[in-house]
Amino acid sequence: MKRKPFNLREALSKQGAELEETQLRFITAFETALNSQLEEQDEETEKRYSEKMTDAMRSALGEMPKGEDGNVQTIADQIRSIALALDKVEQRSIRQLGDVEKFQLRKLLEKNSEQIRQAIKSGQDFEFSFDAKRAPQGQLDTTTYGNSITMPNLENYAFDNDIAKIRYPENFMLNVIRNRQVSKVPQQIIKTEQEPTAGAVEVVEEGGTKPLLTYQFVRTTTDRVKYAGRIEWSEEFEMDNDRLFSEIIAMFEDDVLRAWQDGLINTIEINAVPYTSSALDGTLLVADNGIATVAAASVIDGMNYNADTVIMNPADVVATMFTQDADGNWRLVPYLMNGTINGMRLISTNKMSQGMALIGDSSTYREIHSGYILRFGMYNDQFITNKKSAIGEVFSLLYIAKMDMPSWMFIDLASVKASLTI
Repeated sequence: MKRKPFNLREALSKQGAELEETQLRFITAFETALNSQLEEQDEETEKRYSEKMTDAMRSALGEMPKGEDGNVQTIADQIRSIALALDKVEQRSIRQLGDVEKFQLRKLLEKNSEQIRQAIKSGQDFEFSFDAKRAPQGQLDTTTYGNSITMPNLENYAFDNDIAKIRYPENFMLNVIRNRQVSKVPQQIIKTEQEPTAGAVEVVEEGGTKPLLTYQFVRTTTDRVKYAGRIEWSEEFEMDNDRLFSEIIAMFEDDVLRAWQDGLINTIEINAVPYTSSALDGTLLVADNGIATVAAASVIDGMNYNADTVIMNPADVVATMFTQDADGNWRLVPYLMNGTINGMRLISTNKMSQGMALIGDSSTYREIHSGYILRFGMYNDQFITNKKSAIGEVFSLLYIAKMDMPSWMFIDLASVKASLTI
């Protein structure tokens, strides 16, 4: 700290002293000499004080570092550098929670929900730790799910959130046959069917004996079936792939329902009768797929049923719709229009094999089914290996009277067309 200059003349004036000119010159010279001496002493004192402080700080902190410019860094500069470094570390440590971490945090909050409520009511503090870390690679159905690509080194890329799935034909059988959903599907349907009647009504003379008619019946049974499957996965897979896991559960449901619908079609095909002959046999110069189904329908109608549905492969439908004559002119097909063949509803689907067709009366079949049943559980050592299982199933009972089976015909289009041509 700089000392205030010594002023003898001001001090004497405050005391009321009156000084002559020679006295003033003496006092001024004395003040100058005294102040000069005091300044030298102050500089020496400050230098010794600074050296002692520097030695003390060097003893406690070591040598003061130098910056890039070669100058010694002060304590303030060092503190600022440390603060900037800590800020950079903090910025690198902060990141947004991803889907997996959100899932883990939600599970942790659900697990401690009761303690959290009690802490809020009582006003007490409640602490829990949350580590947002990734689990090991998950496993699904004994096949490890992983990346099949190498991540690029650059940053200019993006992820598509949509999942590309295998395409399948739409289910349609419940729109064709009569069906209903029940809470409990019967294990068996027992149906009473009429057998051919013995005897017949006749014209009789007065007093004549009336003929005896005997009505006979037989009981037939149809058993319930179950379409089911299961999937297995690890706990890590569910935690690390929350959105993909939900999509797999939905795909699993689709697969069970698809197997059920395909099973209905297969059962009807097995029960259907083949084509034998019709009134159109040997009467046509050119026969196409459409006229082949019309010939089959004529046989069904001839047995007093009402053929109202045709199921064909899209390739066979296209081959019928777009045909030309010998001159290359497009041929108009009068019985194929507005999604119908000769008035029968036409269903074009890849569920039907190419070259085959199913024609029938949709009113003769009945179907009873349950809703889709999904259950979760564990078996064997899954508990200690952190694995889980899901079972999906549908109960179904498709039935028809044995005597009504000829109301559906499963035909080979090429064979029927050969029978129809001259």
